[in-house]
Amino acid sequence: MGEQWFFSEQCWQLIKPYLDAINIDLKFGTDYQYQKICHGRYQPVWNNIVQVNNSPVHSEITNLIIPGINDDQKSFLTLVKKIYQLNKFIPVHLSKYFPVEPNLLSVVTSDKQLINFYQQARKIGLPYIYLGNVNNEKYNSTYCPHCLTTIITRIGYRTINYLINNRCPRCLYSINIYCNEQTI
Repeated sequence: MGEQWFFSEQCWQLIKPYLDAINIDLKFGTDYQYQKICHGRYQPVWNNIVQVNNSPVHSEITNLIIPGINDDQKSFLTLVKKIYQLNKFIPVHLSKYFPVEPNLLSVVTSDKQLINFYQQARKIGLPYIYLGNVNNEKYNSTYCPHCLTTIITRIGYRTINYLINNRCPRCLYSINIYCNEQTI
């Protein structure tokens, strides 16, 4: 499941028993950006991320990087540090933006910008960060934080899971990522 995720505590309690994993789309790190672009609010989305993180449901965060909207380094680093403080092991998916219509919001996110953000997030300490909508296996993959072996590869819409019983196949480091034992 995934989207912007404005849900109430009551809704969460109703859906939680049916979920193994959830991907929450954290579009921006400020109320101003949420109000301006989505006509929504930041805090309810963040509260839901915290709520899911404190449950047995596996969670991931997707951040769509939109040039000129949410691609400034300071805002990005603030957001990454906040995620790190909550749980550095939450997988974070930085996604390339493609305008659906000409002149809509922005231009396509550059691979260079995404790779820069990826590298900064890794330096801060997020081990499970990967890029989406980018044809680059190195940055689309997830690595063991202990020995840096590839543990999940993403090629287009295909995902290959190399974990063995949620452990790195090389060093047997325990990986807290929900993923089928088969290629999905």
